[in-house]
Amino acid sequence: MKTINSHASFLFTTLLGLLFLSSCMSTTQLQVLQPAAFKVPEHIETVATVNRSLPKKSFTNAIEGMITGEGIGMDRSGGKRATEGLSNVLTRTPRFKVVHTGIEEKGSGGYRFPEPLSWEQVEQICVQYGADAVVAIEKFDSDFTTDFNSGTTTRKDDAGNEIVRRYTQATRNTEVRMGWRLYDLKNRRIIDEFDVMEGVVHDAEGDSQGDAENRLPDKYRTVDEVSYMAGELYGMRIAPTWITVYRNFYTKGKKSDALAEAARLAKIDRWDEASAIWKNVVETDPNPKNAGKAAFNLALASERMGHLGLALDWAEKAYQDFGNKKGLDYVSILNRRMYDEQRVDEQLGDD
Repeated sequence: MKTINSHASFLFTTLLGLLFLSSCMSTTQLQVLQPAAFKVPEHIETVATVNRSLPKKSFTNAIEGMITGEGIGMDRSGGKRATEGLSNVLTRTPRFKVVHTGIEEKGSGGYRFPEPLSWEQVEQICVQYGADAVVAIEKFDSDFTTDFNSGTTTRKDDAGNEIVRRYTQATRNTEVRMGWRLYDLKNRRIIDEFDVMEGVVHDAEGDSQGDAENRLPDKYRTVDEVSYMAGELYGMRIAPTWITVYRNFYTKGKKSDALAEAARLAKIDRWDEASAIWKNVVETDPNPKNAGKAAFNLALASERMGHLGLALDWAEKAYQDFGNKKGLDYVSILNRRMYDEQRVDEQLGDD
């Protein structure tokens, strides 16, 4: 059993997007098919979603809600949004078809996984919805902690008098924990059991604790948004998924009208024409920095066309022949992309 926190995943993606950022560069977007964490058996082509995390009504749960600040129905809504986030991702993958069944049942409560669905239940769901597997959210819990800090600010009025303002800052940490299982009907095997933890922190300032707390985002909305995100992340775990990545390219060079002209063409999606100019710069410009920038841009143009091997050649040339340091970073990214592409092919059964 494993646990994931999505902050690391999003941070990694963001760093890739900002890797080449500088004042003489512009940004473009690429759609990349990201591999899943593991290969799901090929006979699974349609999956049905189930929510088994509905909270049970009990005195203990009521007391917990009073302590943690959970509202009535908050976890129920969060579990529903998590399955919707999962379904959204699985509708964007070429690997599966997804059926959002709307089936809900009460869970066991707490942090432990409940007893699995019986295989008779799994079979009944699969037959009813034409599925080969069931993906179920098995447990769900949300918690809030709020801390307060006080401070003062000073300013002068029009007459030069000093005015002191006292304020309170409220910091709320929202955490959502959930557990998933993936049931393979044919082999009658649970092929994944996975814990997800997702959190978000909000700050707000007011004249008092109550005022500051009232300025924080609505708890229901926060839990729904975090839950939806966590559901999307689990979808990315079990299926190759299209994601957006960001790449930057050079827009200018020293005394090089050609690099500027090619950049303008690239910005209006005329990459073939831009590439022809960049190739000419590589071959004829005596300034190695300009040639290195052009070679780097050609690597990006090749990646956009799906020619990863050619993109790698250009990135290596930018670094080895012309000393472009960003070319070395791009080599690492392209090697990773080629490895991921091999994994995607295996997961899609294209090997």
